[in-house]
Amino acid sequence: MIYSYGTDIGLVRGSNQDSVAVHIFSEDTGLFIVADGMGGHRGGKMASSIAVDTILQSFVSGFSEDLNSEKIKELLCNSIKEANSRVFKQSLDNPELDGMGTTVVAFLVKQNTLYTASVGDSRAYVCKDTRIFQITEDHSLVADLLRRGVIKSEEAKTHPQKNVITRAVGTESLVAVDIFETNLDGGSVVVACTDGLHGLLSDEEIAGVVSVNTEDSAQMLISMANDKGGYDNITVVAVKIS
Repeated sequence: MIYSYGTDIGLVRGSNQDSVAVHIFSEDTGLFIVADGMGGHRGGKMASSIAVDTILQSFVSGFSEDLNSEKIKELLCNSIKEANSRVFKQSLDNPELDGMGTTVVAFLVKQNTLYTASVGDSRAYVCKDTRIFQITEDHSLVADLLRRGVIKSEEAKTHPQKNVITRAVGTESLVAVDIFETNLDGGSVVVACTDGLHGLLSDEEIAGVVSVNTEDSAQMLISMANDKGGYDNITVVAVKIS
């Protein structure tokens, strides 16, 4: 398993409200987490940091190599729900943090199986050669309009409400978590990123980078997003399967 990850403030924002974490259990098993906070300068960073730290601690403490698929998915889901409770409680205890929340994509690579959990519009992809497939579904107003056929994909890129999230960690007392299980071929690359990356680079551009050079792909993709304006914080993880 070869991986790279990174986060960057971008060229416009005054602070980086994204968070990222990696935990390697063995040479072919690892946990990767990406989060994009919202709720102002302080609230966004706090929400993403609490979420990532909570998911990491909860999952690592509950994980063992002999867990079956259902138990792994249950652990991922419960870890994000615990993060939701902690972020939500923090916002209740601190009125200045009211409404803070965060997107989350957390995935476990275990040998040739990918377990992915998501809330919000940060994404997870699987790339093989130059082909790319989006695993997660965006929880956003524009994505809902697309799924209902109200707008077309070309309109979604410039829609005035494209940043409106319909589901996030920490904004409500309970949260629904999407869970996916995917079989991976050798040579596949798993990519997770915030909208600061996928909002500026096409899926094909992302696949083109990670399929050639996974070890340096995170910084390469961040640089490409900044070259295109870097209007948001940028976070990305890329993991190549042996």
